[in-house]
Amino acid sequence: MEIVKWRAEYATLVAEFDEEHKQIVRLINELYNGLKQEQAEEVVKDALRELVEYTHFHFDHEERLMRRFLYPGYTEQKRQHDSFRSTINDINAMVEQGVTGMGLPLLQMLREWLVTHILEVDKKYGTFFRDKGFG
Repeated sequence: MEIVKWRAEYATLVAEFDEEHKQIVRLINELYNGLKQEQAEEVVKDALRELVEYTHFHFDHEERLMRRFLYPGYTEQKRQHDSFRSTINDINAMVEQGVTGMGLPLLQMLREWLVTHILEVDKKYGTFFRDKGFG
């Protein structure tokens, strides 16, 4: 099952970033299925850890290219990325410490943040990067 489904409207025109976004969607769905199927606690923790690590990788990748090409929306992107990094790191720490009951609210927050961020912030860089010959 999927809590978030990739849609064509999420495409940013930057193939690398779109593939990374699809991977984040896959990881959110993997975490969702682990929680829904009541898999072992360690399996769920591993899925969340992988999501956290991959999200950091993706944000770093976007930010590196934004700095390289002097993307004018970099400051807002960085602010949103840093806020999300802090939130997901805090959630991961709580899960690692054994806090329970965050499953569905956590997944809804992840889905909403990702979709909103892609549609309202990331989509703005597509044309910019394409015009720079990247994408």
